[in-house]
Amino acid sequence: MIRIHHHHTDFEWRALIDPGSEISFISEEVQRKLKLPVQSVMATVAGVNSSVTATSNKMCSFTLRSKFDKQFSLSARALVLKTVSDSLPSISIDIGNTQNLFDFPLADPCFNQSGKIDLLIGADLYPLIIRDGLKFNVFQRNMAQNTVFGWVLMGPLEPPISQNNIEYTRSLSFFNEVTMDEEIQRFWKLEELPQILFLTAAEQFCENLFEKNNVPR
Repeated sequence: MIRIHHHHTDFEWRALIDPGSEISFISEEVQRKLKLPVQSVMATVAGVNSSVTATSNKMCSFTLRSKFDKQFSLSARALVLKTVSDSLPSISIDIGNTQNLFDFPLADPCFNQSGKIDLLIGADLYPLIIRDGLKFNVFQRNMAQNTVFGWVLMGPLEPPISQNNIEYTRSLSFFNEVTMDEEIQRFWKLEELPQILFLTAAEQFCENLFEKNNVPR
């Protein structure tokens, strides 16, 4: 659970952390309800097997907050999608009272309850939300990672045998490559990579002449 700060108010939403995604995504419902400012873009989202999974014509800006760290404030941008993902987990799993299972604060105390995803936090924001701290063999065979939003669980969420059914066999994959128009690509870049200089035949001739005669530059 994360908080989006807008108009001097914090609004709580459910997020999926996915460092396999090049950038972050937010649902159209959240953008519309909060009236988050948008910028027009043209973006195509491709996933596994290079198949196009979505397109977006809007990018919005917002501020992320945390209920555990009152000083934390992160300016973020995300592509707007009609739907970020299917509900996660695929089905709700009865694990009893989570307060008795964990001695550390969970980012999502209802992680076992199937629900919609409002925001996908990609590789652009991932390094800025991770905190020191790993716990292994947590709840069956999972791992817990500390984040600014609390501890998140990674690993399989296995239902009791009585809950096994065909619905649970659905598999979700979140690996996103995003192609955007030139304007937004320039907007998105953090820094420019070194440029390789390609010379025409005439320019190369002049360059060789300078080198040969040791002409100072």
